[in-house]
Amino acid sequence: MDKNSARKEAKRIIAGIDERRKKDIQIMERIISLPVFRSADVILSYCALADEVDISEIFDSRFLFPFLEGNDMFFSRAPLKRGRFSIFEPLERTELPYENALLLVPALSYTESGIRLGRGMGYYDRYARKNRKRIFTCGIIYSDLIMDFETEEHDMKADALISDSI
Repeated sequence: MDKNSARKEAKRIIAGIDERRKKDIQIMERIISLPVFRSADVILSYCALADEVDISEIFDSRFLFPFLEGNDMFFSRAPLKRGRFSIFEPLERTELPYENALLLVPALSYTESGIRLGRGMGYYDRYARKNRKRIFTCGIIYSDLIMDFETEEHDMKADALISDSI
């Protein structure tokens, strides 16, 4: 299935997912049980949009959140404000340094092998490629949204997937 069709299908599926809150809790439990979660200097995270897994209950002082400048994405600390694309971004727009990070990556879908289907802007793809040596990427997704779709060479492949079933 092509990416545009996969995005439409993912949005259709997510609208019908039952017990999302229960699944969010299962996913958060899996995240905090990861050794890399405990060992990371910082957790590069996100504030969930309506169609993403809500992991806000595990936010702590190590969590940094994305902000956009041009075609690039950076991470800084809370407090947050609604920014571009209605995404919550840090008020402080200065990227904080880190050496060892866990990058939690939302998506509309992932393949079983961990290839991400985002919203089509490529921010996470570019960020992961640029910072590959100092991050471990974890795709965060509902199991119902793991499906096959056409991929391209530049698409991000997560090091691991976390869902309500895996």
